[in-house]
Amino acid sequence: TEFHPRIAFHNQSTYKELSDEWKRQFNELHEDYFYHRQDELWRKEGMKKLPMLKSASNMLVCAEDLGMIPACVPDVMEET
Repeated sequence: TEFHPRIAFHNQSTYKELSDEWKRQFNELHEDYFYHRQDELWRKEGMKKLPMLKSASNMLVCAEDLGMIPACVPDVMEET
C-alpha cells in the first residue's frame, strides 16, 4: 500500500497509530507544505499562464475546486 501524505492521510492506519504529538507535528508540516510554502510558486505560474489562456479564447475562466485551492487563486483570478 502506498502512502501519499496529501490525499486523506487522516484515514490511514499509519497516521492513526501516531502519538498525538506526532500527529500535531505532521499536521503542521502538511499545512505548511501544501498551503503556504508553495503559494508563491502557484501565484507565479498562474500569472504566467492565465493571461495567455484568457487572450487565446473568449471563454469564461473559472476556478474549480478539485480539493485544494492555493490562497493566491482569488487574487490571481482578479488581477488577470
